[in-house]
Amino acid sequence: MSLDLRKRLFTELDRLVLVDPHTHINPLDPGSHTLADILGYHYYTELAHSAGMPKAQIEEPGIDPKEKVRRLIEISVRSRTQFSYSWLVEMCQTFLA
Repeated sequence: MSLDLRKRLFTELDRLVLVDPHTHINPLDPGSHTLADILGYHYYTELAHSAGMPKAQIEEPGIDPKEKVRRLIEISVRSRTQFSYSWLVEMCQTFLA
């Protein structure tokens, strides 16, 4: 890519106003109300996927929040080397101690 083209592209990009709406979070109610809300956050679900849990088991329509938590904790405990497990332990120590 030529230097002129690079400068033109960056100039045009600098003119844009970019907003990250964080669309997976409800802007009118951004807080978590249940443990399922916290563990349903994409950091946990993506780590569960990478540990072998099928997406359908986490994002099953109408899944009971307690069942979702059970499934995500089960995969987290089996994947203790992933940081989601240490987050879970830290949350439990903070909120349940």
